[in-house]
Amino acid sequence: MRIRFLLLIMCGCLFAPVQANDQREALKEQLRDAKGRVRIQLLLDIGKSYSYQNTDEMIRYSEMAETEAREQELPDLVALAIQNQGTGLFQAAKFDEALEQYERGLKAGQAVGDDSVIGSCINGIAAVNLHWGNLDVALENFREAAIYLDRLEDRSKLASCISNISVIFYNRGDYQTALDYMYQALGLYEEAGDKTGSSVVLNSIGAVHGRLNQLEKAVEIFKRGLILARETDNFQLIAIFLVNIGEQQRIWGETEAARKSFEEALEYARKLGNQDLLAVCLNNIGEVMRTEGQYRNAMQYFKETLKLFEDAQSKPRIFSSYMNIGYTHMDLEEYDEAETFMLKAYELAKELESKTNQKQITEILAILYEKTGDFRKSLAYRKAYDELNQELINAETFQKISDLQAEHEKENQEKQIELLEKDQEIQSLQIRRQRAIIAISVLAGLFLGAIALVLYRRFRDKVRSNQMLASAYEQMEELARYDELTGLYNRRSVCERMEIEMVRMGRTWRPFSLAMVDVDDFKKINDQYGHACGDAVLQTLGHIIKDVLRLQDVASRWGGEEFLLMLPETDMEGTFILADKIRKRIEATTFEWEGKKINITVTIGISVYDRPGPISACIERADQALYDGKRTGKNRVVRSR
Repeated sequence: MRIRFLLLIMCGCLFAPVQANDQREALKEQLRDAKGRVRIQLLLDIGKSYSYQNTDEMIRYSEMAETEAREQELPDLVALAIQNQGTGLFQAAKFDEALEQYERGLKAGQAVGDDSVIGSCINGIAAVNLHWGNLDVALENFREAAIYLDRLEDRSKLASCISNISVIFYNRGDYQTALDYMYQALGLYEEAGDKTGSSVVLNSIGAVHGRLNQLEKAVEIFKRGLILARETDNFQLIAIFLVNIGEQQRIWGETEAARKSFEEALEYARKLGNQDLLAVCLNNIGEVMRTEGQYRNAMQYFKETLKLFEDAQSKPRIFSSYMNIGYTHMDLEEYDEAETFMLKAYELAKELESKTNQKQITEILAILYEKTGDFRKSLAYRKAYDELNQELINAETFQKISDLQAEHEKENQEKQIELLEKDQEIQSLQIRRQRAIIAISVLAGLFLGAIALVLYRRFRDKVRSNQMLASAYEQMEELARYDELTGLYNRRSVCERMEIEMVRMGRTWRPFSLAMVDVDDFKKINDQYGHACGDAVLQTLGHIIKDVLRLQDVASRWGGEEFLLMLPETDMEGTFILADKIRKRIEATTFEWEGKKINITVTIGISVYDRPGPISACIERADQALYDGKRTGKNRVVRSR
């Protein structure tokens, strides 16, 4: 199981500065002689001082505060104590229990009309839904929470809600909107002098830069946030920053530094008692060990991770652990043990009804049985893989077409509604004016009738103008996305599609590939037959490429006589086969121009994006392979090194 950058969801809007041990002891000393409301408030303050350090103690003191508040009939403090219990449970990754407490706290807050508790509990409910992936529900709840929290003088609570909203847009891949919300939240936190909140947002901003492959910038921001987290002694944030920095160190091949970062994060995760974060740290250390060839040590970490996921009954993560353990047994050439865990993963994938996971595991089982010489089983799983792959391709294609149709119909309906509203508005105006005409006199009626006629003509012209503008806007959108000559995507559009695939790869670890296509001796064609002929050749090539590619593939004109193709979920071998098919089709096509026959060939360089990193590096590898092909004779497909 690969873990990319971790984001922290702020729950329950609890932002008490972390107390040093001597300050906490001072509060406990005061507690001995305190009574009534003062005593309960001290219990709450002591509980909050354990936030992100010791969730068990935080929950225990909050429960004591609730018990005493009920005994003394102080409903406002009861509500606050319940809210704090929810926050402690969330920080301990006990999400079902946290949701139950937040719902209790919401009712208690509503009973006393406390906007702070109401907003904080709604924020906590939203945070749980966000963790579970219920993005639409979470967004609605966060926006409702913001209404209550905006009424408070404490801007940190509003900032937490805005920060959480940014995480939703981050998860949806809308990074620009996510950054807008993040910087809003950061400004509010800095204004309030809230270092904990500021470091949370810095972590999110760093994660966005990481997703955009601005990796040095991401690490710079993570390190800035880590300094703030250490200043506030926030164990959870320290661990998350260390994990994120370690992830980047591993990508850069700095395995020793990455391991140290993960091990330090593990220490804080153990102190915090957060089982979810603990599992992430153990898993990442295991992956570093496996990368270094320390397979036995890696196995210990993976098995400890599996135990945590089994305790949490998290089946998707159990599947990932089975896969990691199975892979490691394959590294050790312990094929019987590898088969045991891979078959467990296969059964779990079927239980989860995940076609994607089934496809992944059938491919691995086919390879495993090939290694053991059981070619009958290998062939059976290879056939199952091919069937699942085709099924997924068809499903994804249908979904994409449906989404595009729905979006197109929605846009058309909105435009029609807008025009109809304008039409009704003008017609209503005409009716009122006509009534006034009758009331005044026939002469005035004739005069105003003439005015109405002019207005009608203007309205008709305006409708036509609006239609022309709408048509022009659609044409501008098309021009902005497509190359005018070939009808393929332009450079900007394919870059956007590559960013989407990079996000998908970071989540699923399914690679995609690039193919750089260049027309051989294109300058000679332009010089001998003219640029009009060259344009016709490029148009024909665009049609051939589109005809050969699959529905899910993306073809673009990269510039001049170069085309860039992006092939989702395709490895090097599959890319080579498809690219060579394009090359052969072009070679076999005879171009005619003004009665003359022209033979065209292309050279293609291919590369695969199968690990996090800048997409520019993958493009450069394809371009270098293309250059190697030109240098060694042209009319060929060359794999990147």
